[in-house]
Parts: sequence; structure tokens; C-alpha cells
Amino acid sequence: MKERPLITIGLPLYKMEKIQWLAIESINRQEIDVPFEVLIDMEFSERDNAFIQSIGSYIRHPRCVSTGSSVRSEWVPLPVKWKDIAKQARGDVFILQAGDCYSDPKRLHRAYRDIIKQGYDWTQDADGWFYHVQYKKLLRFDQKEKGTGLNMAFRTSLGKDLPESDKTKGIDFWLYSNLDTKKTKWNHGENMSVDTHGYNTISYNRSKYFRTPAPPFFKTEKEITDLLPPDIIEGLGVK
Repeated sequence: MKERPLITIGLPLYKMEKIQWLAIESINRQEIDVPFEVLIDMEFSERDNAFIQSIGSYIRHPRCVSTGSSVRSEWVPLPVKWKDIAKQARGDVFILQAGDCYSDPKRLHRAYRDIIKQGYDWTQDADGWFYHVQYKKLLRFDQKEKGTGLNMAFRTSLGKDLPESDKTKGIDFWLYSNLDTKKTKWNHGENMSVDTHGYNTISYNRSKYFRTPAPPFFKTEKEITDLLPPDIIEGLGVK
């Protein structure tokens, strides 16, 4: 009998002590009956020591079959982490999970559907939501199928031979460009995930869009309370 497909969630972390709980809570709330593993790659910090020692206990989803962690003694560029996580991954689908993002409950379902059921090599959402934790401001994101989008995932086998890179910007597009993706899927109107800003150690320039929105960021009438569960809202300090 053929083994059931497995999903790998890759979760690289760096100086995420204040916000990494958000990504983990979103993993715990996924509406999926397909088994998955969670692989974390992070730099050691005394502030993170308790988290490192008990990573497995934080992932409470009944379909999580295993967790793994690589703890580094010094900082490395994000492409190095993605490459190393992909090499360790046992799954058929590879989820790119950012440490400061709340993935909506259907995210794993969409990736499994697009890659395993429909045969795509790469899947992503064209639209979604961004929330600035300090500014308490929500923006609508719509990439219009240009470049790379949100909630990216790919066929894991394509990531086993990624090249070495020390890039610190444009990581998503670097990753997409270096995978042999023949079929790409853009999803529209399904994404209720919220990407946060404020504890992000890469996209520093994104704050300007919260001050003066410009494509692919747009003003919205929605509030963060329309998108996230009450306990998550409380954790973000929203009153």
C-alpha cells in the first residue's frame, strides 16, 4: 500500500522571542487530517532556551507526527536555513512558515490540494493581510500575480539541491528562481492569514507602506478583529 503523503512545515526563527508563538498557534489550529512534521532552524539565545528545550510540547496538533530543531551557535542567512530544512524534510509538500505570521486554518489544506491533488510544483496566495503590531494598523495585500506571493509552498523534492547563497534580501524570489518549478498555482480570495510586522528582522522597509499605502499594499475597511480569534487578538495586545 502506498504511504500517505506527508507535509513538512519549515519554520526558521531569528530574534522572534516576542512573536514566534503566533506561528506555532496557527499550526496548532490547522484544519487538516494529513500528517505533518515541523522542522525549526534557529540561532541559540538564552532567552529562547526554554523554548528550544521543549519545542515538541508547543506543537499540539493531533496530526503532527514529529518535530525537529537545528540550533545554531551564530547567525546565518535565511537561504542557508531554507536549504538545510529542505534537505532534512521527509514530506512531499514543503510549507514556508514565517515566524511572525498567523497562517489561516486552511493553509495546509490549500497546499496539499494544489501540490498533491492538482499536481502543481509551487503554490501561493496572491492576496492577504498585513498587520503592524506597533501601529495597530491592518493593510490589504494584493500582488496581482507578480513575483512571489504569500503562504508559499512547493514540492519538497525540488528543494533538495538548492544552491549556496548569502543573500539577505529578495529571499522568496531567490528560492522560487532556484527551484525547477514547471507549474505554479496562484490562489485568490482564500487567504485569511495575517502576516505581522514590527518584530520582523528582514523586511524593515515595509513600515513605510503602513504610513503611506502603495501597491501591493492597500487600505482596508476591515479590522484585525475581523480576521483573528479573540485569544490571538489578546496576545497581540489589541484592545
